[in-house]
Amino acid sequence: MKKEIRKDVREYILSRVNETLARLGVSEKVVETNEWEDKYRDKLHYNFESAPIKQMPMMFKRLVVSGHLVSVETKEDDRFFKVSQQNDIVVAVFGYEYNHFGGGSNGCDIGRMVFAVSKDLPKSFESEMGDVADVYIRKLEGVTI
Repeated sequence: MKKEIRKDVREYILSRVNETLARLGVSEKVVETNEWEDKYRDKLHYNFESAPIKQMPMMFKRLVVSGHLVSVETKEDDRFFKVSQQNDIVVAVFGYEYNHFGGGSNGCDIGRMVFAVSKDLPKSFESEMGDVADVYIRKLEGVTI
């Protein structure tokens, strides 16, 4: 059964991805572009991409940051298994994609970020946010630079 990721959760996670990219020196923000269903693995992927990154000097014809968000199931041997029993685990995977002037394209990974999305709000979070928030999102793993 494929798990959907709520729009407000996706927007929050993309804002955290944008913060990380800003620390890496990428000025363009990533935005959600489309979603597609992996019928083999029965997963729903939410793709995102940035506007073309300005380069000086111009090394590539087009350079963007792209990736996807996916909700994953964990197994007992996974290090996030204990966390995932009460939470949904959402992974953001992203990297660079570039097109060459002579034709062809290539890319490389930047990394991944792992988030836990919980409906069980911590007491301190409830008092800060009041009735506004109904999910709690915390970063379990960030991009190592």
